[in-house]
Amino acid sequence: MTLIIFISIMQTEKFSYDKVQQLCQSFTDEKGRSKKLMTEECKTYMGQYFYACNSGNHYVWDAQDNTFINYTKDQLKDVFLNRFPEAVKNWYLFQNTTIYKVVNKINKPRVYDDKINMFYGFKYPEVKPYANYPDEIKAKVEIFLTYVKEVLCSGNEVEYKHTLKWSRICAKGYKNESCLYFKGPEDIGKALLANFLPHGF
Repeated sequence: MTLIIFISIMQTEKFSYDKVQQLCQSFTDEKGRSKKLMTEECKTYMGQYFYACNSGNHYVWDAQDNTFINYTKDQLKDVFLNRFPEAVKNWYLFQNTTIYKVVNKINKPRVYDDKINMFYGFKYPEVKPYANYPDEIKAKVEIFLTYVKEVLCSGNEVEYKHTLKWSRICAKGYKNESCLYFKGPEDIGKALLANFLPHGF
């Protein structure tokens, strides 16, 4: 099984209300009022931060925290749209026809096709061979592996190898076709592996 990590090119600069204003085209209507026209440049900029979804909600890219923030339509209006020029607000709500689906895929970028990928990446994206780690870390790993073998698998080599393989698949973000069931006395640490996996990767 090969693990492929895609690095999506997302905006790294904080969203700017001022830039939206600047990218719009200014004009004066017949009554002498200053107005803004939506431009292709503004559409492109908005499209790098705002994503309307088929669930009815809207996701906004937070470049500072490198994540998507979910908003209802009313929340989006209160926080963003009501502060935009009317032309921008109307374009996003009524003319923008790009609708996204929310997914969670480990082998895809954050935005692709018509999808928003909520997988934010592995905790440790740069994995090196076990032999290259310091002896101090290896010693701690051996303690944990001994616990898995002696406590969870009762010293059974076949069960031990299966548990490691199952954990490896889980750590890579793939789905297992089975579940692990540990049976034994209370308070011997049966839940330790399950508690460790979500935080270790």
